[in-house]
Amino acid sequence: MVVSFETIEHLADARSAVDEAARLLAPGGLYIVSTPNRLIAGIGAPAEINTHNRFHVREYALSELVDLLGPNFLIAETYVQVWMTGGMRLARAAYHGLQGVHLGQAARYAWGLLWRLTSPPREVLPTPLPPSYSERSGLQPMYFIIVAKRREW
Repeated sequence: MVVSFETIEHLADARSAVDEAARLLAPGGLYIVSTPNRLIAGIGAPAEINTHNRFHVREYALSELVDLLGPNFLIAETYVQVWMTGGMRLARAAYHGLQGVHLGQAARYAWGLLWRLTSPPREVLPTPLPPSYSERSGLQPMYFIIVAKRREW
């Protein structure tokens, strides 16, 4: 088993990392990978444009992550964590906008207030990805967790 939580988005060459995980695993071996959802974390920006975290090289929507894993792995299970509503996404965008103009304490206060107003109680433990999930939906998970099995070559 190879586990990579919150790592792949930091790598300049994620393809090589995925290939190396596949090389290390026996056929059927498990690769468990998690990453922030680009549609939330990047506030919907294209994958190459990171709007909020200077340490992230590239972020992934679910379809992009599945495409990255596809040549080496079969997706066995997909989980999500922390569902975000449209209002929560708006609050997050406002927070990042305020941080961009260096308001510091005011930005943190505004974020906290907007978050409390828009954030319903939510489950933080991973839950299976619902079959009805769509990247076009206003309700998006903050994180994806994929359990993949190495393909037989």
